[in-house]
Amino acid sequence: MMVVTVSTIQKVEVEGYRSFGPKQTVDLSQPGLVLLTGENRDRGKSSGAGKSTLFKAITTVLFEENDDGSIKKNGVNATQREKGCRIGLNFLSDQGTPYYAVYTYQHPTDGSDWYLWEWDGTDWRDKREEKKGDTKTVIRDILHMDYSQFINRAYVAQETVAEFIWRTQQERIEIFSGILGIGAIDRWVQSSRDWRRDTEKELAAGQGKKNLLDSQLSRLVLIPEDEIATLKQNLADINAQIADVEKSLKEKRASLKEISTLAELKANQMTYTLLVEELQEKLLKLNIGGIDTSVKGRYERLQKEVEDLRKEYRKYDVGLATAKARLKQIEALGLRCDACEQEIDGDTRRMLIDRYTLQVRGIEINETSYKRQLQHHEALHLTALNDYNRYGHALDEQKRLTVELQKQQGVLDSYNRQVADIRSVLADATDYPEQLNEEIEDLSREQIDAERRRASFQAALRAAEDAITQRVKLLTEQIAQEEENNTLEERMVYLKKVEALLGDKGFRAYKIKSSRVAFNNSLNRYLSVLTDGEIEAELVTEVLKADGKSMKSELDILVNDGEKRGVPIRQYSGGEKATLSLAIVGSFWDLASAQAGGSVNILLLDEPFANMDPWQVEKTCKLLESMRESGRTILVVTNQDSVRDRGLFDREIRAVKQNHITTIQEYDLSSDH
Repeated sequence: MMVVTVSTIQKVEVEGYRSFGPKQTVDLSQPGLVLLTGENRDRGKSSGAGKSTLFKAITTVLFEENDDGSIKKNGVNATQREKGCRIGLNFLSDQGTPYYAVYTYQHPTDGSDWYLWEWDGTDWRDKREEKKGDTKTVIRDILHMDYSQFINRAYVAQETVAEFIWRTQQERIEIFSGILGIGAIDRWVQSSRDWRRDTEKELAAGQGKKNLLDSQLSRLVLIPEDEIATLKQNLADINAQIADVEKSLKEKRASLKEISTLAELKANQMTYTLLVEELQEKLLKLNIGGIDTSVKGRYERLQKEVEDLRKEYRKYDVGLATAKARLKQIEALGLRCDACEQEIDGDTRRMLIDRYTLQVRGIEINETSYKRQLQHHEALHLTALNDYNRYGHALDEQKRLTVELQKQQGVLDSYNRQVADIRSVLADATDYPEQLNEEIEDLSREQIDAERRRASFQAALRAAEDAITQRVKLLTEQIAQEEENNTLEERMVYLKKVEALLGDKGFRAYKIKSSRVAFNNSLNRYLSVLTDGEIEAELVTEVLKADGKSMKSELDILVNDGEKRGVPIRQYSGGEKATLSLAIVGSFWDLASAQAGGSVNILLLDEPFANMDPWQVEKTCKLLESMRESGRTILVVTNQDSVRDRGLFDREIRAVKQNHITTIQEYDLSSDH
């Protein structure tokens, strides 16, 4: 048997949400029957006081959803629009761990924020860190249910029952599936269908790829192995032939290169022979031995004589200057000597002038004689200098030509030796270079032809090997694709089975049928209280067709009322249907709690006394008393004073609306019973 886990809603705080203004707190932790009434002082008693708003606030803080989507439209109280709304909720998980959730919404620009804290025994810890702020996911994991499952397990309104009564077969299945908590099957079926469609596409693509591989394999031409062996042998033979040709070419080109080298050496030999002969001829023409070798002594002797004459000339030049100066002094003498101040007569003065005049003339004659000698010797000296310089130049040229001759002679000797060495090697080969060139050309043509044939053999062999490689590759891909296609086909078979197992005739039908007995037991237990056992009903999955003979699959509730047997519930009147609907509500709740794998401590019954006569109200109250023993908090929404005055309820939560603002008032009614 499935273990039912229960999460407990402890306390609700509502501020600024819809008609709620300042923060209102509602304690829902105590089990029992709770009367939820609405007193509207603005318009009298009506449904606008804020009773259903309380439940909308609970679903908003837990799932950010409610039945009219008001949290994102007009969920913020008009008088507190600037403050926005805040909803807080304390609840315990099925393991008893305390949590506190807060949902805030700033309308219209700031949006919403959502917090969830967990009590770790010493402090509140922010749970959003673990799920990156995905509060909805964390709460869903804690409660083991989503919004739609929560609605079906905590709030079964009369409208839901009416929908079940009047809807089509498919819609009844959907409603019942939601109550059983198997609505996720639709998502599984859709996921399976999407997966199957994707698999079909993959399989079609895989089959197309396999057909392409088959076509490529059928067009692939393979060369027989014996032809491949022949190609390899031909390639080996042609490689050997090319090797022989290349060896012969190498030898003949080496010989031709040596002949070319000899010709080049001989040309260089002739060139340097002419250079040596030219240098020798220049040395002969230089005839340095014909130059007077005494020119150096003559040049040096004349140089000395010129220097001596210059000295003597300078002496006479100085004496002449002295004599001329003395003559000027005597000619300038007066009647008295400047030195001794003695009187000088005219004869003495004339005698002195004549003497110094003769002396000056004698010196001038000697000076002129030495000047002529000096000029003659300088001319001889210049001639000797030119002869001396020409002799020096000739000596320098002789040295240069001698060095150059030795250098060129050395190069010539080297070429002579190389020519002699090559001649000793080539012997008579030097006489047939033309024949050697012809042989090289023939071998080159043979080499080109052999390489062309080798390229042809290599291409054919490569094509054969590529064809084999391509075939192996195509076969490998073909096998892999066949395996993938087989896997996809197996997946298709599996997915079709999954769809059949999950579909309306599969797991859902099984789940509905398997839960039918438990549902019917609850239904008749509630009906026995509501009708004193006068009415029985059962959920059926098959009904008679119009012909009254065969059966058809259909989900319906048939009623046995006295002599009337198997009457569809839709054929009953409003009051009778209200009684039956309340029994169905209780059965839905029992079924959801027992089989959904998780539940909550709250059941909200919305106007269960509507359309009931006093006798039916009496029986309904008796039923509610029996439901108190479930250990849960059962909220009963009603505005009928007769019900409130019966002393049936443990507490009353009254929503009072004044000046468009709802406040919550709580009353302990346990002393009334």
